[in-house]
Amino acid sequence: MSYFIFASSKFQGDWVEVANYPNVTAPLVGSGYGPDLRCVRASYDLPTDPMEQLVVTNTGLDEHGTKMTIHGRLTATTIDLEGVDLEVEPFLVLDTDYTSFASVYTCHHYVSIGVVRRQFGWILTREGVELDQETRTRALAAFSQQELSSSRLQWTDNTGC
Repeated sequence: MSYFIFASSKFQGDWVEVANYPNVTAPLVGSGYGPDLRCVRASYDLPTDPMEQLVVTNTGLDEHGTKMTIHGRLTATTIDLEGVDLEVEPFLVLDTDYTSFASVYTCHHYVSIGVVRRQFGWILTREGVELDQETRTRALAAFSQQELSSSRLQWTDNTGC
């Protein structure tokens, strides 16, 4: 696997989830066991101390319309979200142009409960950006180029967000 060279200062700002690997948990906001959230937004902000990691604030709506929020820190290769049973996990930006889309993947193996592999993939866009066909193809190709399933991604419905 080859990885994208990540520039955190360019990645900062607000992102909207437009596609994800569906899961029984909503790890982007760390809501625990339940359906994936709707209207997921991720904000990556520069810290006040330049030696610190990006500050992460993720939000989404649960199945009842209640806003869920979680905070954490992001490095070039890991995400550390605050929450029960959440560990530091790989956070791989597979590809991004920093202005319209980002293809992101994480995978974690839990050996304490047997060998359980948890995989998540997302395509994020900047607020208000609609992916044209060329950018959509590039975002999906980022997964395929790493031998990850792009067909597993489901486009999210952000109507009413």
